[in-house]
Amino acid sequence: MDVHSKLKKLNKLDVELTQYQPDNLPNNLFENYLTHREEILDHYGLPYADEFTKLLELGNKVLTDYEIEAVVTKMRHAANSYLTSPVRTDLDELQNAYENKKTPFEVLPKIGIETHTYTIFIYNQYLLRGRDSIESINEIFQITKQGEILNKLGTLKATDEKTIEELEGIGLKYVREFADKSE
Repeated sequence: MDVHSKLKKLNKLDVELTQYQPDNLPNNLFENYLTHREEILDHYGLPYADEFTKLLELGNKVLTDYEIEAVVTKMRHAANSYLTSPVRTDLDELQNAYENKKTPFEVLPKIGIETHTYTIFIYNQYLLRGRDSIESINEIFQITKQGEILNKLGTLKATDEKTIEELEGIGLKYVREFADKSE
């Protein structure tokens, strides 16, 4: 992949996004922006976490080749630092998140968990508040990786007893609380 070209395209999309109101974006403009950003992060072996996506917030002006090269240098340094740092387990990351009150957008992508309304709910309500053990929360997060779990949670209503029981039956916790909060 030619990362310079990808960054120029991302910059172009970024500039284009600033020209529209959020509720009046052209079809797929924001999705294209996110796709380009994700491809660049993948190229460097970086997770889709806030600390790395912020490096790709290029502003609302067209960047020069020199400025693009500066972004490439920052990305290389971030990748080198991230990829050569000691490996941390998911439990280590969650413990650190609890102790330092990190946002779900900083942590969940690093441990391979989608930032979904349910996982953010569990993170904020149970992890950060210390209302359940880190091991238990990690188990919940691992279950959400299975099949259509997050899709079911995304459309869950408090009155959908059958789905709530099904999700609880596979080991998900706090499903009723989540459904109640979602309404």
